[in-house]
Amino acid sequence: MVEELASRGHVVVTVDHTYESAGVQFPDGSVKGNEPLLAALAEAEREGTMSDLLKKVLGVRVADARFVLDRLGSLPHGLSAIVDRGRVGMVGQSAGGVCAAQTMYEDHRVTAGVDLDGTLEFNPEPNGTNLLPVARHGLDRPFLLMGREGSDRTTEPSWRSFWAHSTGWKRNVTLRGSRHQTYTDLATLLPAAGVDRATIEEHIGTVDPARAVAVQRAYVASFFDRWLKGEDHGLLERPSGRYPEAEFAG
Repeated sequence: MVEELASRGHVVVTVDHTYESAGVQFPDGSVKGNEPLLAALAEAEREGTMSDLLKKVLGVRVADARFVLDRLGSLPHGLSAIVDRGRVGMVGQSAGGVCAAQTMYEDHRVTAGVDLDGTLEFNPEPNGTNLLPVARHGLDRPFLLMGREGSDRTTEPSWRSFWAHSTGWKRNVTLRGSRHQTYTDLATLLPAAGVDRATIEEHIGTVDPARAVAVQRAYVASFFDRWLKGEDHGLLERPSGRYPEAEFAG
């Protein structure tokens, strides 16, 4: 997806969250692992404080994202000279998608965002008390929800609330035959590693892996082309015969 966006002329900055990613290397060569997060997860499970931990983790992620926004004027290789900081998009999968939505809610420097199968609540509760602020209040700018099969704005409570409260342009596309990990590099890596079909279906579902990658590239790139570059390909207006795996939810 990053390659697709860059090939279309977008400047793409990827983010690793220190102490969450298994390894983050800094310019001085030092590497920070995710041992602090693993220890915190174990403690939260023992103490029953998982919701509090998830809130803390999201707060750190949003702070990371806002720091990156602060630094867009200092990119290397002359990139800052061509970056239009008035047209910034953000996309992420799972917790990354949650971070994209919440960052956009807290920081108006984000023009448009995409959540790839990330639930917008902490430890789902029947009464909805753990909904994120972005799910309770929605957004006034363009946002795309892309979910796995069986999870969309009609079935996922936090997405339903987000949809009801958002006044900006919005779409919800479901990838038929997909699972949560379909929206990761596993859709490319597992077939390349030559694993068996049963393993592929266990992790990314029954959708053809190559088609899953093609759909994600097409819809996310079309979304950002439209809202960051003003180039509307019409792909997000109605179902397309080119991508029958993509279903417009609801």
